Amino acid sequence: MIAGKILTGVLLNRLLEQGRFPESQCGFRAGLGTIDMVFAARQLQEKSLEQHQELYMTFVDLTKVFDSVSREGLWKIMIKFGCQVKFVKIVKQFYNGMMARGLDDGNSSDPFQVTNGVKLGCVLAPTLLSLMFSAKLMMPSGSLTPASPSNTGAVASCSSLIRDLLFADDCTLNANKDKEMQLDMNRFSSACD
Repeated sequence: MIAGKILTGVLLNRLLEQGRFPESQCGFRAGLGTIDMVFAARQLQEKSLEQHQELYMTFVDLTKVFDSVSREGLWKIMIKFGCQVKFVKIVKQFYNGMMARGLDDGNSSDPFQVTNGVKLGCVLAPTLLSLMFSAKLMMPSGSLTPASPSNTGAVASCSSLIRDLLFADDCTLNANKDKEMQLDMNRFSSACD
């Protein structure tokens, strides 16, 4: 048990060192936390007002997302983000053969296999979830390189807008037009399905 925790800590450090997160991901990254995301959102609002541009922001919080992660999809996403196949195989070993029991009024059910979700309490879980969430947001645009919240100089110019700000299972989607926002939400919904 202790060896597994040490190994997951090493894997997490390796994942974070390799910079596998998109630039719009705050939290779980050195030097970018929730305060930076809030600052970027505020800067986006201020720049839009200064430049007399419309700004539509949609705040998304996925419920029960830790339990609904498709593991097969997660492994593919990790590879798309540049993780080595060997690294992904090591992470997969922590999820192979995962079993659970239900508890009802003090009585436990027979064990059953768990095939979706990330392990709650595992140090890797928030990071893996974050990768999955980032990929879902990038799917509509076909990009694996979203804009950076640290690049707030051109936050709301006509030609560029920070499309999303990410933190774990929360995000803010941004657009200059209501139709663009609706289109992004429809695409995001499809990606989640």
